Amino acid sequence: MHHAYLYTGSLSLLPALAQDAREQFGFVGDHNPDVQVRSFEKFGIEEARELKTAASMRSSSGRALYIVGVSQITTEAQQGLLKLFEEPQEGVVFVVLAPHGSIITTLRSRMLDRKSVV
Repeated sequence: MHHAYLYTGSLSLLPALAQDAREQFGFVGDHNPDVQVRSFEKFGIEEARELKTAASMRSSSGRALYIVGVSQITTEAQQGLLKLFEEPQEGVVFVVLAPHGSIITTLRSRMLDRKSVV
């Protein structure tokens, strides 16, 4: 299992993607405390810092799933996520939904590029 996956598509597809990710990675239940689904119209450096802080905390199960959907993401925020996606904590998985072409090459290289969400 890889630690980060990139899906391209509209933010409106986040609920379906979140349900699929829960099942795919074995996180049972809609209210599992180890799963965080976050939606952002604009994801900037402050949001990147908050995600890094949240992902650095260890869950009681030792596993965590972060599903993040964005309509826009700044280059500064993406650069701020590079180290997090390069050296993730064991047991932490990120699923990112972003518009086609919005993710910079260096960040994209740290994620498995998944098929576009329809």
